[in-house]
Amino acid sequence: MASEVLVSEEEEKHAFVQRVADSAGFRSAPRLRDFLLFVTDLALSGRAVEISEQHIGHAVFRRSVDYDTANDNIVRVSARQLRIKLKEYAEREGDADPWSLDIPKGGYVPIFTRRETDRDTARRPDSTAPSSAALRTWKIAAAICTLLAVAASAAYLHARFRTASRDTSQSPLTDLIIRPGQRTIVVLADSSMVLLHELTGHLVTADEYAMRQSPPPPKDPSLHVVARSIASQQLTSIADVGFAVRLLRVRPDAADRITVIHARNVGPRSLKGGNAILLGGPRSNPWAKLFEDRLNYRFDFSGERASARLANTRPRPGEPAFYETERRNDVVYKSFARIALVPNLDSSGRVLLIAGTTIEATEAATEFFLGQRSAATLAEALGCAPGVGSGFEVLLETTAIDGTARGSRIVGSRVLQ
Repeated sequence: MASEVLVSEEEEKHAFVQRVADSAGFRSAPRLRDFLLFVTDLALSGRAVEISEQHIGHAVFRRSVDYDTANDNIVRVSARQLRIKLKEYAEREGDADPWSLDIPKGGYVPIFTRRETDRDTARRPDSTAPSSAALRTWKIAAAICTLLAVAASAAYLHARFRTASRDTSQSPLTDLIIRPGQRTIVVLADSSMVLLHELTGHLVTADEYAMRQSPPPPKDPSLHVVARSIASQQLTSIADVGFAVRLLRVRPDAADRITVIHARNVGPRSLKGGNAILLGGPRSNPWAKLFEDRLNYRFDFSGERASARLANTRPRPGEPAFYETERRNDVVYKSFARIALVPNLDSSGRVLLIAGTTIEATEAATEFFLGQRSAATLAEALGCAPGVGSGFEVLLETTAIDGTARGSRIVGSRVLQ
């Protein structure tokens, strides 16, 4: 009796990619074939963080290492053609393949999805049949987030390019992150990560996020399709876009050096060689996790917690170990936010982290950062001018009435050396 040869998932994926690359459609398009093999090889070898427009342009299209991607769109145009080729392969030749492959718009990291075979369908227990109520709930949630994303994008585009009624008042704290001669990226949170955390209980790491790994199975198997749909969306918070719009309005002098980008289109390379503002905590913006260990006030999702709290890892005398959201009649009354300034990944610039345990707290934190008098308040809490040394972190307590932040105050601070 012949022994069964076990093939690893990675070997399956490599073999699948080679079949795609050897297909007629790709044999007639050698540059797209090289593009495909380059990005899949990096992804499958655990180097997805190296996949960027600049790297592809240099390695595949023989551009110089530091070529200007803004004026040379060869990679973006080729990526569109590559997506078309992959779709054509799936429709014409890929019916029997155990995997499907996609390169989502807005990025270049390939996503592998295992196809469901007839055998898998036959073995599925009746208990996993989708619950109409559950599906309806999550479809509504996803639809709301999608609408928010569309509205947010429209609001941003409208405000970004209009020239009238600009608020030219200066916000002193913006000088900490908007530096002469340096670019600053504003990274919008990925709201789909919050929904996926609630569905699966899994907190996505920065490495998983960079590799665009498929989400783990949801706790309710009937929501598998919903989870996959949410994972493919680029959702964000309208509050985050609102902050970006205000920042551009209060700093029109630096508008040509400020770039607003969704978290899904960022990689570790983007957090080097310049400044960044990361909106959202490690759940909604996995890149924030890269800086979490440097801080005293850290987001905590331990146990079965559906919402975040902030842990005080090194409490001073009289300080609590945790700061948790307080609700009254099931409505947020008191919540907390953290603002932190830290060196970027290669210490050549700065990263500003703004996140709250609730939307109200996050909005209050952005209001504080953009406020006219916040620099003096912050200096008093820190005992020195903000930005002295390697950075700082402050904890804000926010009270809200009817879903609107009433005000905030600093309840904790640390100078980072």
